[in-house]
Amino acid sequence: DRDLYGSTIVNPGGGITVSGTGIANENIQEGQLVYSYDGGGSVPSVRLASAEGVGTGIAEYQMNVAGIALGDAINGETINYARNVSIILNPVTTVVGAPAELVPGETYYLSPDPAARGLFTTTPPTGRGQFFAICGTAASTTSMIVEIQSIVAL
Repeated sequence: DRDLYGSTIVNPGGGITVSGTGIANENIQEGQLVYSYDGGGSVPSVRLASAEGVGTGIAEYQMNVAGIALGDAINGETINYARNVSIILNPVTTVVGAPAELVPGETYYLSPDPAARGLFTTTPPTGRGQFFAICGTAASTTSMIVEIQSIVAL
């Protein structure tokens, strides 16, 4: 179980469900949304995902969310991520606007805000050229069901 920044992975069978492992190519905090890519090494590179869109220097593969970071990592460190898991999440550090609680039943998306890469948002992207990616649903005020959906270009 994890408890950095108030986030805990819930796995009925015990332990952490890891979907992938890579090397952080920037500083990443637990609970942020990440993507994985071939950084030229033997292990994939991992960066913060973004739905900024076309013309921003963000490549389409950066919108393909691989999962949610299972711990903190600074540039060059190993990081694990997961998808299709239930997680106790601290919205203050992982949701745009730093709300005190998640909104049960609310759908959460990958943020298109360049200043909020890797964060969840309750406001779906609507701008032409942005990317729409559903990343989870709040099960309670503290629990998120992380289910990464395919991206859609707007």
